[in-house]
Amino acid sequence: MSAAGPLDEAAAREVEEQLTTTHRQQINRRIPIPLPRPDFWNAVSRLLQSIDLDLHEAVRKHGFDLRVQNLQRRQATIRRVASELARRRLVAMMQHASSQSLRSPSPASQTNELPSLDWSRHDPAEREFYTAMKEQMDRFKRAVDWASMQNGLPAEAASSRPAAAGLAPRGTTQLDAFTEGEGLTGSPPPALAFEDSEPSALHDSQMDEEERLLSERLDDWSEEDYLFDGPEPASRATKEGRHSAALELAPASAGEPTPGVEPVQETPPADASLSRVRILASMEDPILGPSGEEIMLSSGDVHMLTPDVASILIASGVAEAADL
Repeated sequence: MSAAGPLDEAAAREVEEQLTTTHRQQINRRIPIPLPRPDFWNAVSRLLQSIDLDLHEAVRKHGFDLRVQNLQRRQATIRRVASELARRRLVAMMQHASSQSLRSPSPASQTNELPSLDWSRHDPAEREFYTAMKEQMDRFKRAVDWASMQNGLPAEAASSRPAAAGLAPRGTTQLDAFTEGEGLTGSPPPALAFEDSEPSALHDSQMDEEERLLSERLDDWSEEDYLFDGPEPASRATKEGRHSAALELAPASAGEPTPGVEPVQETPPADASLSRVRILASMEDPILGPSGEEIMLSSGDVHMLTPDVASILIASGVAEAADL
């Protein structure tokens, strides 16, 4: 590594050109490209020191003239390019380290090895960063048991599944069972939760569609309707041993009134309570009809609607009354 200190004008121009070229080449690359010199970042630091000294000297001698402004713009450009280049190279090194450390095992026919970095072509500070990143990746893999995640458990480990926490195996006896009196603590021992040796039957979460609809209908029926609204059971006892059919065919006695057929009341037509309207202006959104159906309103159509809906449409100018 070169000694610290400012650069002369020729060396400063050379380092500035190397910085710009390296930044342009690194933009579209996913791995860190080789640097033009092993002490690259030290040289960039010395370049900025040289520009900073020239800037202070120019301000002291000439004030804030055009020369100072050019030096300030040059310094800002070099700082921006150096910052962007360092960010891209460190991100590329992180991707390279994580890809090398966390790559999944592949068949022998497929090789996914990334090319290793030639550290003779990179800065020593970058190598220290890469080594620290590899160590952190190894710590992460140990913390999450990365080997078991990728390779699975061995057969002996999978066969010996640990018992659930807080559950005692069947046959466990408490210490109070071996003492007389009130026990060791003077209070009864807590109840034990035993682990079930046989797995419980899995509940079928998928119910048949017909069973679901039937259960919903049964839930809608009330108990009183089920008990009292059903047809009366036929009388099992027959008079004087006569057949039930004979009793039905026999004429009724004088004291017993003949059950008559109740007259069926005529229900008024459903259209009697509806209003007939003619649509004057079309609407994009449908409205609910008398039976709950959606009705699209188009100009010139005639619909039978409830009085409330009809009055709202007439008041808003969308429809007019069209009584027959």
